Amino acid sequence: MTIPRSGRALRQVYPAGAEEKILAELEDEILAYQRDSDQFRDSNAAFEATCTPVQLIKDLMETLGLTGSDLPEIGDKTAVSKVLSGDRPISHKMAYALAERFAMEPSAFLSAAPAKATPIQTVRPTAKKTSTHYRFPSDSLTAHPVGEASTGEYKAVTPKGCRKTVEDPEKG
Repeated sequence: MTIPRSGRALRQVYPAGAEEKILAELEDEILAYQRDSDQFRDSNAAFEATCTPVQLIKDLMETLGLTGSDLPEIGDKTAVSKVLSGDRPISHKMAYALAERFAMEPSAFLSAAPAKATPIQTVRPTAKKTSTHYRFPSDSLTAHPVGEASTGEYKAVTPKGCRKTVEDPEKG
């Protein structure tokens, strides 16, 4: 069998539409090989670990020669700048618009965590248990007089609403 060298001869060997089918099958095989091959597995994992939605947008902009004003899907140049610096998250609306423009999945433009996540640390006061009451340490107590002013007793209110009676230090 001779190999056809021109498009006209190729059309004589294969029926109409067969070229697209062959190319689609070939593309599927190449993608499967790249996905499943040991040769590509490590590089794919490294790429997926470093590829963030912001980095993806930057790469697309560089590859296609785009500027901030070329991405109305995100907003004006200021909005694009804030997204690329991580000061503004990519909204779902932006992700769907970018996905439609670049023929990708919207999830590629969404991250699981915010771009600049600030760790939140909860500090709880430590409670010391005395016989039957809990006592919370506090630097400032609000004192209210109890009963007659001559008794020298004041009721102190802690921030958590716990009340305790204290002696007036001046009355000793």
